[in-house]
Amino acid sequence: MRKPWDRRSAKFIEYSQHRHPHSSRWNWIQKAEWVNGRLVDTERGSGPYGPVSHILGTSAKIPYLYWRRYEYTLDIEWLRTRAFSMLKGAAEFYRNFPGLSKEKDGKVHIHNVNSNEGIWGARDTDEDMSAMRGLLPAATQASEILHVDDALRSAWRELLANLAPLATSDDPDAIKTPGYAGPRVWVRGRKPVAGGTGMGMLPDGNSLPAWLFDLCNSDSQTLEIANNTLTAMLRGEPGPNTSVGLLSKVPMAAATLGRSEAVRYLIPNQLRALPGRRDTPTRPNMTMPNRMSLREGVQATDAEALGRAAEALHLALLRSKPLIHLFPAWPKDWDAEFLLLARGNFLVHSAIRGGRVQNVELESKSGAECSLKNPWGDGAVVLRRNEKPELLRGAVLQFPTSKGEKIVVSPA
Repeated sequence: MRKPWDRRSAKFIEYSQHRHPHSSRWNWIQKAEWVNGRLVDTERGSGPYGPVSHILGTSAKIPYLYWRRYEYTLDIEWLRTRAFSMLKGAAEFYRNFPGLSKEKDGKVHIHNVNSNEGIWGARDTDEDMSAMRGLLPAATQASEILHVDDALRSAWRELLANLAPLATSDDPDAIKTPGYAGPRVWVRGRKPVAGGTGMGMLPDGNSLPAWLFDLCNSDSQTLEIANNTLTAMLRGEPGPNTSVGLLSKVPMAAATLGRSEAVRYLIPNQLRALPGRRDTPTRPNMTMPNRMSLREGVQATDAEALGRAAEALHLALLRSKPLIHLFPAWPKDWDAEFLLLARGNFLVHSAIRGGRVQNVELESKSGAECSLKNPWGDGAVVLRRNEKPELLRGAVLQFPTSKGEKIVVSPA
């Protein structure tokens, strides 16, 4: 971006004609074909941009999964030897990215980046603004825990404090459908934009970066806009015939927001692989008896839908950010029982029968303090450790634990 695209040198053009258009840096080439023994390429017409040319968000998503593993296990050695170097590298990558700059509004914006595959060369894409908002606090907290990189920690805090907000439909520079007059929703970025826009104004349902980086849940200030965005993506209430994409994170988003009536259909339908999901003569939706699929064709076996559905299922049964919340998006008429790990390294066992949560059994694997949303409203509960009863009351139950301790919580 240091000079206009049409000023490319003849040497560069000649060199590019032998590059593979499926390689990300050459993805501005739409296609290449042999004509009279010579390879001739066709550009997309959007300068150096293509569907996968400027996707940076994965550089943050992978380290964020490393951080999430620490949140669940509190494994300090994992944080020190594996996770922190990933978090630090990704945070510094963004902080030093040439397209990052402070503008007249006093906020830091990012330029020349993609929103996944659908928006090319835009400003403040949802993928990258969400990535920084999730990544920077994680890197900061990790450095505090490990007592390292004080100077970088200050720089990360400063960048986070000055970041422009996530783009919304009421922003004058929002990338959105002309004439949109619906409720305030998250959009995929701000103008200028070099190309793409074929996948609409709403966040990519296969990535949903605001959800991936834990920027919205039923206890956050973003609840209204997150619900507006999800409702717009669903285009009505889900039902028995609602098709859910193999890679879709929409069921996970519904579970995160506590929308049990959406979860009722979205998770089963993601497993069922209903017609309409790439169901064409050339790319049939071939789901095998083990529920793995051949979405990309024969010999391209995938388990993508199983992973997505498992994530949504876990969140519908148990959410643990910012506190442990049982059955937050579970249909009340579905009986269930689970044994799952929660953040803070708590092994949680509970069941729901006839719409009522049964006793909660907790095993503290690391001795962290526990914050539990009272499964029975704000009434009194009995907490038993080694058969010793304690009486607690309130919508949120907080209590210390010791490593290896087993605790049973039940209504008084």
